[in-house]
Amino acid sequence: MDRYEVQRKIGQGSFGSVHLAVHRKSRKNFVIKEIRTSRLTEKEKDDVGREIELLSKLSHPNIVEYVESFQDLNG
Repeated sequence: MDRYEVQRKIGQGSFGSVHLAVHRKSRKNFVIKEIRTSRLTEKEKDDVGREIELLSKLSHPNIVEYVESFQDLNG
């Protein structure tokens, strides 16, 4: 997450929030979906993993491009 500078929250859902961010090196805009997994059941965590896998395989002009995912083990 250190590679990004969060600008502002642009959405909120039941599992987390969505933020507009700028990549510090390239200065390109990105959207970051933050999911707090500490409160999720094992099934919900599995669902998150499947969502990441599915998004990483999609390529369509009407779907936001998946770039990367990461896990912050410190918080």
